[in-house]
Amino acid sequence: TEIYTLSLHDALPICLGAVFAPPVLVSMLRAGGLGVALSAVSGLCLLAGVACFLLVPSAVAPSLSAEPPRISRAIGFGAIAAGFFLFLYVGVENGLSGWLPLFAERVWRVRDSTAAMALSVFWASILAARLATASAARRLNPRRWILAGLAAAMVGIATLMFGGATAVVMIGVAVAGLGLGPGFPT
Repeated sequence: TEIYTLSLHDALPICLGAVFAPPVLVSMLRAGGLGVALSAVSGLCLLAGVACFLLVPSAVAPSLSAEPPRISRAIGFGAIAAGFFLFLYVGVENGLSGWLPLFAERVWRVRDSTAAMALSVFWASILAARLATASAARRLNPRRWILAGLAAAMVGIATLMFGGATAVVMIGVAVAGLGLGPGFPT
């Protein structure tokens, strides 16, 4: 089984942004309101777009006359299964990260800063799991790695659903992130 992992150079800025964005956005909302927060995010997106335009080399279009490669049925099934897994994985990761702050505020009755911290713990644990995956991927069986991660994610999400104390919930958030982390780079 071939394993592709994101390099630390590629993954670190993305994960660090996800870790630090929730508390920064909460403080921006408190300081200046929604307009200031949205303006800052829009400005960052504009800067990122300009940087990508200037720094990323343009791709050369493939020749239209080249015959497309033939794919066997076994490879086609593997690609469909992997696509289905990634579809579900991305849905769970994004759904949990989008649902977590609202759930924290409504069910756990915590302040918005604590809800933002729960989201930061989630993304920090994903970052830790992805770093561990990138460093250990060549030595571990990817199938076992992913299945262990999915089991940990289920335990973490169950802890979120049934946990009551903030510390228990934060542990559940961390376990869910650690479980989901290896899925994408593997």
